[in-house]
Amino acid sequence: MALILEIRDARGHTTRQRLDGHPIVLGRGLSNDVVLDDAYVDARHARLERDECGAWSIVDLGTVNGLYANGERAVAPASVAAGTEVRIGRTLLRFRDSEELVPPALVDDQAPAPAPMKPHVVQAAPPLPAGVPERGERPVAALLETTRGRLVVVGAMLTVVATNSWLSDTSRSPGSSVLGVVLTIGTMLSVWAVTWAAVTRRADRRFHFLGHLAVVCAVSLAAIVAVEINEWLTFLFPGADVIAVLYVGVFLVLAAAIVAAHLGVSGTMSRRRRWRIGFMVAGAILALTMIAVLVKDDTFSDTPKFESDLKPLSATVVPTRSVDDFGAVMLKAKRKADEAAKKRVDP
Repeated sequence: MALILEIRDARGHTTRQRLDGHPIVLGRGLSNDVVLDDAYVDARHARLERDECGAWSIVDLGTVNGLYANGERAVAPASVAAGTEVRIGRTLLRFRDSEELVPPALVDDQAPAPAPMKPHVVQAAPPLPAGVPERGERPVAALLETTRGRLVVVGAMLTVVATNSWLSDTSRSPGSSVLGVVLTIGTMLSVWAVTWAAVTRRADRRFHFLGHLAVVCAVSLAAIVAVEINEWLTFLFPGADVIAVLYVGVFLVLAAAIVAAHLGVSGTMSRRRRWRIGFMVAGAILALTMIAVLVKDDTFSDTPKFESDLKPLSATVVPTRSVDDFGAVMLKAKRKADEAAKKRVDP
């Protein structure tokens, strides 16, 4: 059995190379055995080598962004075998068995004569100016790359849900209700993650459930924070239209972020393309919401509506008026109502 190195770049282009036992150096430099057209890859990024027993391993050559073997950042030589996935920069390396079965070829009776293939020339990315380091991962993205970070995000989300449920429950023994809320929210988030994992599985033929679960939990945490900030701003500055505009904008960004993050869990799509798709989805959501608001039957009601709950603030902070001021306003309103009624009665 021989190993096949499958290389998939950020644009989805895939090449394969048979490992013949000799060490292979991968990087962006043209002197490497395998040249990678990836701006996030160092000039000499990683080396594949085989030990005396015939086992292969990959080692990081002290790079800026490192390498990730099966989702974990490798700080030491990582063993690779058939089925192992390694990500360096924005390039995905997948090791396959040379004896792996492939489906039979499809029958195409009307296939045109194949056009001559043009040689594909791989152009290396232009070097960065001296003294300018290559960009690394975003802090949140780096946290979601590791299993430990994903578990931390999921645990933080469930903790926030349990805390909010506990504080909002006034019953004598809220433990069972809190547990029920946590299980319900956890089930809903898990169904969402399973759906995304099933839809995007064909990207690398694996089921990245924990990664998708961490994504939806991270975005849900951001949404909870956004809702809380909006309630405080609405309570402190009632009637300010800019708050509602900012609130809608934040949730559109979160909608685009969750789509882009899900697409990046198991795929090699570029960040710009993922965000473009995310904002297209967010725009569609905004359009549907506006249509729903326009067709809604807005009937009159004398019941006042409050945009947010009351907040525990001191009376010295909340803008208030005296009883005399309130009486003066009511007297003025009554006078205007009487004058309007008199004009309607008089010819």
